[in-house]
Formats: sequence, C-alpha cells, structure tokens
Amino acid sequence: MYSNDHARKINSHAIALTKTVNKWLYITPRYASWQFTPPEFLKVFTDVKATFGTSVTLDCLLIGRPRPKVTWLFNGEPVEFDDVEIFGTSDSCRLVIRRLRAHHIGQYAVVAENEVGRATCSASISQRRHEDP
Repeated sequence: MYSNDHARKINSHAIALTKTVNKWLYITPRYASWQFTPPEFLKVFTDVKATFGTSVTLDCLLIGRPRPKVTWLFNGEPVEFDDVEIFGTSDSCRLVIRRLRAHHIGQYAVVAENEVGRATCSASISQRRHEDP
C-alpha cells in the first residue's frame, strides 16, 4: 500500500488544491460593487429640417451602468439603410446621413436599455422646402 510519507504528499496537494479553488470561489466580481443606474440621456437630438442632398447628423449623449445597449429605429423599425452610418462610444451615439433622400424622411429614435431600465430619444427628419426658414 502507501507509506505515511506518500499519504502526506497526497494530502498536502489536496490542501493546496482546495485553497486555490476556495480562493477563486470567494472573489467578488468587480461589477458587484457598482451602483447600477438606468440609461439616461444627457444630450438629446431634436427635429431636423434639411434639403435633399445635404448631410444630417443626430447626436446624443447617455449614461447608465452597466453600459446600455443602443438600438436605432426608423419609423419604429431597426435602421437598415445602406447609406446611413451609426457610431457609438461608451457615452455617445451618432447617426449620420451623408446625402439626405426621400426614403430617409421620417421618425428616428434611439433606445438605450440595460438591466435596470430603458430610455428613448426621438425626433423627425423632414424635407426643408425652399420657402421654409
């Protein structure tokens, strides 16, 4: 069978393994100490009147913890234009239309969601006619 010396070696390995396992089991995740906050817009975009062929940009700033997931909508559906660019950083969202066309006219919204809430910012893009101020 096994000698006492061999049993001590096995036991010391088991203790070391247990300490390592327990060490990892009791580490508190960093995010557990965060104060969760719902999304909130610090800057919102407003209605835009623009002439066809011009550039239009919708910008907003938001906060929330954990970082909110952002979705852009056009007339209530996800934005799926090939000629619209969407940018985002940890606290800003931007939608850019390089050349405004008739199919871009409508209601735009950005929806920010995380585990503790939801916020929406919306505005319309409409065509500016030559007689409009």
